Amino acid sequence: MRPGKTGWVGGGLSWSTLGSLRYRGEYRESHVRLLRELYALYQSCTNLSTYSYYSYREDKTIDLAAFASRQLWSMLDEAAAIGVQTVHGRKGLGAVEKYGHADRCLDVTGGQCPGSLVITPVLRFDGTGLDAVPVRFIGADGHGVVYVSGAEAGGGADPGNWRRRLARLARPAPAPLQRMALEGQRLEIPAGEQVRFRDEYYPRLRHLAPVVSSDESFTPPTISDPTLVLRASYGAGHDLGISWEWAYEVGDSQLRAPLTPSGAAGGVGGYRDPAQEQAVLDRGAVVQQFKDGSVPVFLISLKAGGFGLNLTEADYCFLLDPWWNPATEAQAVDRTHRIGQSRNVMVYRLSPRTRSRRR
Repeated sequence: MRPGKTGWVGGGLSWSTLGSLRYRGEYRESHVRLLRELYALYQSCTNLSTYSYYSYREDKTIDLAAFASRQLWSMLDEAAAIGVQTVHGRKGLGAVEKYGHADRCLDVTGGQCPGSLVITPVLRFDGTGLDAVPVRFIGADGHGVVYVSGAEAGGGADPGNWRRRLARLARPAPAPLQRMALEGQRLEIPAGEQVRFRDEYYPRLRHLAPVVSSDESFTPPTISDPTLVLRASYGAGHDLGISWEWAYEVGDSQLRAPLTPSGAAGGVGGYRDPAQEQAVLDRGAVVQQFKDGSVPVFLISLKAGGFGLNLTEADYCFLLDPWWNPATEAQAVDRTHRIGQSRNVMVYRLSPRTRSRRR
């Protein structure tokens, strides 16, 4: 674009005709190449093509919000590096500032009624709040945002005169959060529901976006890392049932969850951390904790003990689950008798006085 008397002059150029600029020496080859790549990325995101069987389509403009690919940001970096400037549609507004980095958060503040809370979506830049109003989100998953200052948005000025800015979001903004931010929606928590919000709804909200409190009217409860717990249940006739479950501490509450998530929502009750749970279950990490001494006891099933484990750090071995095949028990015990074992290993086989075998 070239500056004219009252605006920008395109000179008959369009995104669809960028290829013809290769034959004109007045444009830098690096600029043309980058713009063609940007247009190709736009077409790939929108499933549009310049040519169709019946017609030729000419794009004078492209929609920045349609860029689903995060490659947009690296291309904007390259554009700034080689001197391709991004400007506002109205000449008087000048250039668009280089994009910043932001995160979308939920700000929990005190409401008008004593004891009530209000949840508002906000943008935070470098960990601090900024008077910014989102205008559009970039990409369906919201990997970026177009915003203006709160003073411009609330000053009654013509939206065409707003100075728009770009920000790359640290994490995508889900569609419900986008809609909430663009429509200026807020959630109100009545005074009598504060405890329920803290214990039930906050753990779920933190998966949607980081939760902050700019006026310190809300203190999020501390949610512990998961602990794997063995649960024993006793029944009639000396029956013993053993199962594993996860233990969490949410504030002052002690919560338990099944080992394997289930249900339509995956069984993630908000407070659960699937990544941490998987890390606990990771066999290599657990074995290493036993080897370096951070975990003094290593509890495994008899069958698992027979395959692929070298536990030379053990000096006591307890067989709690007798097996019908003595060779299986011997193979499990042999996990401790590998190259590198320098100590005597005491093996104890626990067996009840009376037992019955069921088929």
